[in-house]
Formats: sequence, structure tokens, C-alpha cells
Amino acid sequence: MELEKLIVGLTGGVASGKSTATEILKKKNLYAINADEIVHKLYETKFFLRLRLILNFGFKILDENLSINRKKLAEIVFNDHKKLKKLNSIVWPSAVKYIKSDIKNRSGIIILEIPMLFESGSKITNYNVLITCSLENQISRLVKRGQTYEESIKRINSQLDQREKEELADYIIENNSTTESLKGKVEDLYSILINLYYS
Repeated sequence: MELEKLIVGLTGGVASGKSTATEILKKKNLYAINADEIVHKLYETKFFLRLRLILNFGFKILDENLSINRKKLAEIVFNDHKKLKKLNSIVWPSAVKYIKSDIKNRSGIIILEIPMLFESGSKITNYNVLITCSLENQISRLVKRGQTYEESIKRINSQLDQREKEELADYIIENNSTTESLKGKVEDLYSILINLYYS
């Protein structure tokens, strides 16, 4: 029996290849939602959300235009697990509301790219895919993006351990090779999702 909708959580550690995998699936005409982009939009459009962030993390998280400076906020929360948990508790309920509103009248296979899927305790998805890669590759990719080694380690350590994520995932894709290799694995995933949706 065909499902009304299959909501696929696509997650993984920082620099694991989530966005690349999402782009491949979008080319298969699947609807995709980027949770980070939603959160950034909420920072700009929800006054009371922004106020709560200021009250909890201080005016130092604002830039000269009084907008949330995501880099400054990240520097604070990635150095402190309690503060990261607090940030998620403030932002995630609004993000969930936005996502639910977006997908309410949609059908088919929906991809939700969300870095903190397991950390957030999200119940939105009904199938979860984890993109994994080695610590060395994570660090190398982050350094290429302009982060220092120390910043990279802090960012990686702020997330749930990869082995714990593996136990929670329905499907795992290892991404330690080329983009072409990842593409082949994501196409295999696409076939599985189609079978799940129509079975």
C-alpha cells in the first residue's frame, strides 16, 4: 500500500556530506527541506525567538545590524554542551512547527536534512539515513572550509558520537571516497526509498 508521505531524516556529523547527498536526491525530483536554513530564517523573522536567544546568550551574539551573528553564537554553544542543549530547546520547537506546516499538504518522499536529528529527539521523520565519514576526513574538509584544527575538533565534539548515531539510523552511507562514489550510494538509497514508499 502506497504511503501518503515518507519523511526521510538525512543526518550526519559536520562535513560528512549531507548537503551533497541532499542535492543528489533533489535531482531525483524529491522535495527537500534544510533544517539549518529554516533556523536561520527564524532568527531573522521571529522577534521573540531572537529575544530569547539574546536573554540566554547575551548581546554579543548580535552583529552591527542587530541580527543574530551565527558565527558568534556557534562559538558559544560549540564550546559548551549545556548551552548547545539550551539553544536547541529554544529553536527546535519553532523549527518543528515550520517544518510541519511546510509538509502538511505535501505527499511523496520528503527529505529533511537536519544535522541534529538524533540530538533533537525529533519525531517528525519515519525513516532515518545517516551519512558517515572518518574523523580525518571531517577535519580535512572543515579545514578546507577555513576552520582551524581546534575549531574543527570542537565542532565535531559538540555532536553526538557517530557510533551512537549508527545505532539509531535505519540506513547508513559511508562517505570516505569521491563525490562520484557518494552519488552511486545515494542512488542506491533512492531505490530503497522508492520501494519503501510504494510497498
